[in-house]
Amino acid sequence: MKHHILLPLIFICLLISCRENKLDGKVRKIQCQYIAWACDCAHWATLEDRKKYERGNPDTFAAHCIYMEPADTSLDIPFGSIEDVVEFTGQFYKDKGFPKGYHSQEMPDKARVFRYTSCRVRRGGKR
Repeated sequence: MKHHILLPLIFICLLISCRENKLDGKVRKIQCQYIAWACDCAHWATLEDRKKYERGNPDTFAAHCIYMEPADTSLDIPFGSIEDVVEFTGQFYKDKGFPKGYHSQEMPDKARVFRYTSCRVRRGGKR
């Protein structure tokens, strides 16, 4: 009788663990700038994506923006102005989604999420 209860519970646990978004395993440094969109969407773009997509269709550019997720709640982004270029070290999640703890009533589109372990301003701004 106990096996009839355990098997469905194990199956549910496996489904939940399979749906969890996992990191891609590749630690990298990316240089990004903040994009001041008037929405709860992803607000960061790599310098490469900004050069490639900024002058075209705004929807295409927005689709290449990313969310930032700190690996530790004590990590603050040392960001002073939109001209700042911030270098993040971390990993992308494999699937598009939202950063942990993200809440919005706007229902924005999912985007790539970069989980960073460190960050610093490379150039621009006052820092």
